[in-house]
Amino acid sequence: MGYADRAEGLKPPSLRTSLGCTLLVLDTSVRFLMASRRGEATMALTDDMLRAWARATLRRAQCEVSSGGLEHVTPGKSFVVMSNHASFFDIPALYATFPGTLRMVGKAELFKVPIWGPAMREAGHVAINRGDRATAIAQLATAEALLKDGTCVWISPEGTRSKTGDLNPFKKGGSHTALHMGVPILPAYISGTDEVMPPDSIKVSKGGRVHVEYGEALPVPAGGARDMPAFLATVEGAIRPLGA
Repeated sequence: MGYADRAEGLKPPSLRTSLGCTLLVLDTSVRFLMASRRGEATMALTDDMLRAWARATLRRAQCEVSSGGLEHVTPGKSFVVMSNHASFFDIPALYATFPGTLRMVGKAELFKVPIWGPAMREAGHVAINRGDRATAIAQLATAEALLKDGTCVWISPEGTRSKTGDLNPFKKGGSHTALHMGVPILPAYISGTDEVMPPDSIKVSKGGRVHVEYGEALPVPAGGARDMPAFLATVEGAIRPLGA
């Protein structure tokens, strides 16, 4: 659903709501960094703080949040989670609904943001320099290490937020990680976040309805990277119907 077709009850965009959500990011980041300095930032605490931040952010925006397909998320099993990407609110939507340990792969520029960036890095999220292929490949090795430890990793195959409401062409990085590790891909589709916070805006609207639908996991092909074009088509074909 496009931004022009607002859900009934969606309020006009507001910088005040955006500021409230930003303050939640800063508060959580500061508290996490302090816990990390004290040596208390365990995996469990990090998971709890991420989930609490996500739910508080969605409450601040007065979002109604729902999810489906959670039966496809096997407890303790590693997945590369791949979804569409249309809004910064995709991040809290995923963390509020995903039942396991999840870390994200994000562009390196985000990790340079004061307070938030260091907190992201210490929480185990992975920075990717998209302008340097060799560096990006080395950085994806960090994501592979997380997968070996049983953590699920979220990668946006589009690489950036879609401004059209449709899927952007898929990039190969995340699929290379899944193929190299032999880790299945868990497709997901996030709906409604582009109405709460459009990709070209810093304003947040209250009263949206957000839904995350998880699909059946896709096994990696035996042919590895040789099957990349076909595999990317399969991933797109699994993600797109989840948003129907």
